[in-house]
Amino acid sequence: MADDQNQSFGSTGGQIPQGVNPVPPQQNPFGASPLPQGAKPQQQASGNTTGYVFGQIADKVMVENPPKIPVPEHSNTNFDEKRFIRDLMGSISLLWQEKAKIIESIPKLSQYQIDELCRILEEETTKFQELSKEHGDQLMQLEQKHIDEFRQIESLFAEEDEEDKSAQQAEEIKKNLGLS
Repeated sequence: MADDQNQSFGSTGGQIPQGVNPVPPQQNPFGASPLPQGAKPQQQASGNTTGYVFGQIADKVMVENPPKIPVPEHSNTNFDEKRFIRDLMGSISLLWQEKAKIIESIPKLSQYQIDELCRILEEETTKFQELSKEHGDQLMQLEQKHIDEFRQIESLFAEEDEEDKSAQQAEEIKKNLGLS
């Protein structure tokens, strides 16, 4: 009886000879997790063939060609505007339209809201940096896509600025002609 208790049993119910190490039930002999019967193995994540770390593209853009987006006046709050724009530009969680609304709402935000927004954006960057080892190639494509889309905000604000200037010029002309 004692000898029976010391014997190991395989997953098929048969006895495993003494001196042979059984394969743990959660692994196959090659170390990989077993797949359910009929399941096809999934492709591995794209990996990181370039050594890319999330945020590198945004950092490079901020040095070489920073976005020309004026941060609205915000006399009630204090924050690093360049860092904020960099983190917002590099965010892959927000659409460019949402990013534009955030920029436009800066004057209405409290210091607490700005601080929380900055913290969330920095946390996003940190989390994706951690994922860069396994998914760097995918993250690099996403970051580039979102930065390219962020340039649309730049165009949008430039258009609005031109419209404002045109309206001011028209108003000046009306004043000079005595029409207003």
